[in-house]
Amino acid sequence: SCRPNVGVRGQITFVAMRDIPAGSELTIDYAMIDGDPAEHMECSCGAPECRKIVTGNDWQLPELRRRYTGYFSRYIQDRFVAGGG
Repeated sequence: SCRPNVGVRGQITFVAMRDIPAGSELTIDYAMIDGDPAEHMECSCGAPECRKIVTGNDWQLPELRRRYTGYFSRYIQDRFVAGGG
């Protein structure tokens, strides 16, 4: 989803990014966990901020880096440190 309610802490710990009502679907943005540049898929999440196309490079987008600060997987955070974006 381009408007996720779940993020990542550390390697594989999923955490709520905001209050999630009981029974709600849990959603995550692949930009938080996927750094494969070959990844490319359509998104139809319906969020106003929907990117329409989700890629393995989306974690490098400045807006997503700002919005998801503290919610990227360790793998993606390590790529930030390595100068990957």
